[in-house]
Amino acid sequence: MRVFKCVKTDFRVTKNMSWFYLLFFAIVIAVTCFSREDISVFWGFMYMQFAGLVCATMPFFTGGGFLANLPVRQEERVCGRYLYGTLLMLLTAIVGGITMALRALIRGDVVLDDSTWPVIAVLLGIALVFMAAQFLIMYLFDIKNMQVLSLLRMVPAFVFFFGANGIAEEIETGTGGAPAVIAWGLEHPEAASLAVLGIGCLAVVVCAVISCVRERGRY
Repeated sequence: MRVFKCVKTDFRVTKNMSWFYLLFFAIVIAVTCFSREDISVFWGFMYMQFAGLVCATMPFFTGGGFLANLPVRQEERVCGRYLYGTLLMLLTAIVGGITMALRALIRGDVVLDDSTWPVIAVLLGIALVFMAAQFLIMYLFDIKNMQVLSLLRMVPAFVFFFGANGIAEEIETGTGGAPAVIAWGLEHPEAASLAVLGIGCLAVVVCAVISCVRERGRY
């Protein structure tokens, strides 16, 4: 239960800034998705995952003092932080899915069918890997330089977005010449989606364990 107190604290100390960012990204998605026809059906989902990666590290910048005052063990703080990041990525995934559904409902230029959900699961799994890697680096290295911290916050989000955009484009166009892993995923979408989503969840758990060990050794 004390882990959930840490999660609640992270959401509380970042709620104002997080909601501002998420609202901003949602407005950008709404304007872009409903004004352009040349973007991927998954664009809104990927952009919200981009927003999640940007916002997930906010507690590292704003919540240290509040979390340090909670009567919890260091491992519980770490697990709470990873759970916070995972829940935030799930929240942005839900919002991204809603934008896809609204676009399909209002514009009618895209169709959401059984082939859509495996792609969403793959993108979410990849985003979880990036989030876990961000958190792990934050815990392993005591970075004080704000410019480096800003890069660590933004660069993985951009790498994810452009990489995921390339994957989505290959899936939608099927132009050929895709790497063997993507080609296999196109032939076995359900297995690929479960595998990538499982890897994402495993990455969160492994990085959380490593971070707990690191933090225990520091204090």
